[in-house]
Amino acid sequence: METTVPIQYFIPDFVANFPWPRQLNKNYLEVEAETTDWTDSYHLFEEESLKAGHHVYFEVVRIMSKIFVIFFVIDELSDRGGGEEAIKIHDIVMGALRNPHKARPQAEHKLGELTRESWVQALEYLSPDAPCIKRFIDGFENYMTAVIAEANDRTNSQYRNFEEYLVLRRNTSGTILSFVVVEFGLDIPDEVYNHPRVQALLQNGADLIIFVNDLLSYAREKVQSGGTAFHNSIELLMVEKQLEIQAAINELERRAAEVLSAFVCNRENLPSWGEEIDRRVKIYADGIAYFVRANEAWSFETCRYFGTKGLEIQKTRIVTLSPPGSVDTCPVL
Repeated sequence: METTVPIQYFIPDFVANFPWPRQLNKNYLEVEAETTDWTDSYHLFEEESLKAGHHVYFEVVRIMSKIFVIFFVIDELSDRGGGEEAIKIHDIVMGALRNPHKARPQAEHKLGELTRESWVQALEYLSPDAPCIKRFIDGFENYMTAVIAEANDRTNSQYRNFEEYLVLRRNTSGTILSFVVVEFGLDIPDEVYNHPRVQALLQNGADLIIFVNDLLSYAREKVQSGGTAFHNSIELLMVEKQLEIQAAINELERRAAEVLSAFVCNRENLPSWGEEIDRRVKIYADGIAYFVRANEAWSFETCRYFGTKGLEIQKTRIVTLSPPGSVDTCPVL
């Protein structure tokens, strides 16, 4: 009987030279416990999935933590269905965001009330004219529209070219939208937010997160999708450039290094808008940077991508691909 040799690959450290170290928010333990109880109260998932979900929270304040839970719920639900299911999710979520003080239909999926409640709490902390409110709602619309497009790609078994994928992925990943959450309470003026340097910084940060996430989630995606990963940089480079898996990873590493250099350059060359605005922009820019770092650290510390082997793989940098359709050792939310 022929024995199949498991496929292994080496995962480089894309952010080894990133100047921002891992930090844990001082409110993390309190926020993590509160958010866990809040999520469990909605009974969205089976017991085993809830146990996995208790490990997924970023080191953020209470409001941000709850919003990120919504991201994970949407990700999980959209992964299970096609374009039609994603459209239903879009209508539920956007209805809740645009009408936060209107009760959700009783028969609706609990995601609607989850979204509405968390957004009401966020609005209580934001000034009524905060620019980030419109950015958040517009960003969520872009995010949900991109999720629908991704679901349709899966249904149609469609690969995009790398650059087209990257444009879509900046929204499906939730990174651009998450950066709006980082902005909460800072009231960054439109003329500052839309400055080319700031926008370049946002794109650089998003791309770094995407590249790291695609690298670290690839094995899980291959198992869950039956052997294909239509929305992953590694597989797209393999298909587009006819590369083996390690060569595609090495190419992604090269691109990540370029983006990292651009991020640092844009961060160091932000213009001045006066002392007070500069102070807020510094907090915002550093928040994006720490988001990049947190994403990489969390990916190993959670059980989402590598099960219980995350910290071991972080040291060895060796990943073994499981056969498509095998038992998933990386629990979902």
